[in-house]
Amino acid sequence: MEAVLLDTPAAGFLEGVRKAAHHRGVLLIFDEIVSGFGWAAGGAQEYFGLAPDLDTFGKGMANGFPNSAVVGRAELMREFEDVFVSSAFGGDTLALVAARATINEFQRKPVIAHLWAVGRPFQAGYRLAAAKADVRADCVGFPVHPKIVFRHAKDETNRMPMSLFRQETARRGVIFHFAGFNVSFPHSDADVDQSFEACQAALEVIGDALGDGQITERLEGRPYGEVFKRS
Repeated sequence: MEAVLLDTPAAGFLEGVRKAAHHRGVLLIFDEIVSGFGWAAGGAQEYFGLAPDLDTFGKGMANGFPNSAVVGRAELMREFEDVFVSSAFGGDTLALVAARATINEFQRKPVIAHLWAVGRPFQAGYRLAAAKADVRADCVGFPVHPKIVFRHAKDETNRMPMSLFRQETARRGVIFHFAGFNVSFPHSDADVDQSFEACQAALEVIGDALGDGQITERLEGRPYGEVFKRS
């Protein structure tokens, strides 16, 4: 299971899951492909102070290079001595070098603190801009992994302003993913300002479009589509 994505787990929830799993003789395994090296260098288990039996990390540990790791309790990890594990990039030493360099950066520099510091003002600024433009929109999730959403009752109704939003921000040099996005250590205050200004301008366009009902007419391409609902 993912320990966290957009919503904060309720108090005692993760502890309850671990207790329920162990009561049934089941291992608790965290998927930290997103939260690892984002919420904290040690992922959600470090951030929430709760260790699963096994934990999985992905390319965040190698700054985007194809690398992954399974970690966990020593007695469980010893079982891998008798388990055949293979992958297409199993012999890729370049990714191992990238992982080592990335982890060294996390240890030497305030990477995690910077991610939180960059994300907070962006989320706050976006909410203010949405209110000013009178658009039912929000920037939900954690500062390190925010997600822009529109608050209409139907998903289809939300898809059109999101399509227009992505068009107008891209026009201004900022590209967002509709399912959420990550802030990064290289992101500066200037990057946050540029992103916020693009959002502000896009929200103003959306506000006008909602006012006159001409969203489709303002789109220069097809609305985006989701193969499956991710979050």
